[in-house]
Amino acid sequence: MVILISALTLFILGPILTFIHEFAHVLPVLVLTPKSATVIIGPKKRKSLTFRIKRLTVIINSYHPFYGKCSIPNTVSLKIRLVAFACGPIASLILTLISFYSLKHIENYVISYIISTIFWIEFSAFFRTALPLEYKFGIYKNGTSDGKQIINLLREHKKNLSI
Repeated sequence: MVILISALTLFILGPILTFIHEFAHVLPVLVLTPKSATVIIGPKKRKSLTFRIKRLTVIINSYHPFYGKCSIPNTVSLKIRLVAFACGPIASLILTLISFYSLKHIENYVISYIISTIFWIEFSAFFRTALPLEYKFGIYKNGTSDGKQIINLLREHKKNLSI
């Protein structure tokens, strides 16, 4: 039963949690600028489902519970790009804290187990994205974490200032 609950939680909530993380990245762009932004859920395959809500484009590719990325225009100011890259891990941290707090107040075993699974998913997502990492394997191979992208932006800005 526990394995079934975990599998269903990962299968159903994984893409939703990933969308929340990625949407948090584009939210500052949508709120603070007139620019458009894109959230992509799932790795690119042949077919995808695309829909638009005003300036937000959402692309849903093939199923993968924890694959997501976003597209933020390079023309957005450095400050907004830094905030945007930080907002994904911040959203994961907030979900971690909410799920941890909720665990203390829920007595139903099944709901408690689902929230516990959400806690561990988001706890690991926070560290995997906040720490400055270069991904060496898996679906994000050769990519960089949000924390690393923030450092790269700051280095690029510092280099441009010294030229």
